[in-house]
Amino acid sequence: MNGRDGLIYEVVILAILIGFLKKGSLTHLSRTEIHYPSFIIGSFLVQALVILLDDRFLFYKLTGDIWLTVTYLVLAFAIWANRKIEGFTLIGLGILLNFIVIMANGGRMPVSSDAIDFIGLSHLIPTMEEGLSKHVLMDSSTHFSWLGDIFPLKPPYSFKRVVVSIGDILVTVGVARFVYIRMKKEQG
Repeated sequence: MNGRDGLIYEVVILAILIGFLKKGSLTHLSRTEIHYPSFIIGSFLVQALVILLDDRFLFYKLTGDIWLTVTYLVLAFAIWANRKIEGFTLIGLGILLNFIVIMANGGRMPVSSDAIDFIGLSHLIPTMEEGLSKHVLMDSSTHFSWLGDIFPLKPPYSFKRVVVSIGDILVTVGVARFVYIRMKKEQG
């Protein structure tokens, strides 16, 4: 249910369009010096791999929480190293909030069934109930449910139907802020 990726793409495109309207340049954005970019990219790749392989291989099922923790720590280091760049503080806070709720709930992001129903994706609920998803339905045992995927978005507010968390929103706003400000900024 995590629509963060789709939402980020939509908002980044909007930030780029606004940046162009305000006479910004992608050249300015491309000149931004980001510290440890391989840590950031590598963390997301390892997380994607763990999520894809989690239910297919016992090794990943048994060690997935360790891999996720390590990737979040590496990501936290890279975000901290870039904290002075516009948007990175919001990105870091969003990632931290998602990490807290995921780790507190067995390595899976809790998602509201009401939010899923609202956007018309209730056919996905059985997959979450069977544990065949990186998400788990919220119930009375969910920790920090307010940090889970609870905000339903559907057109016209998003191009596709998604449920996002507070952390996803902060990451998205941080990325959009980074793109927009860096497009406008002459690098010195």
